[in-house]
Amino acid sequence: MQTCTEHELDHLGELGSLYVVPSYQGQGIGSALIKEMMNFLKEHSYGLAM
Repeated sequence: MQTCTEHELDHLGELGSLYVVPSYQGQGIGSALIKEMMNFLKEHSYGLAM
């Protein structure tokens, strides 16, 4: 992706896939992981595209 965009999007973070074991689904684990990832990206000055 970096080559075809000529590195214009290097400042953005991307979540490709997130899997939660079925027995742990429905407990907010996936949402908590995404929230923490977004906080990490903000703290480290990455832009967020949603």
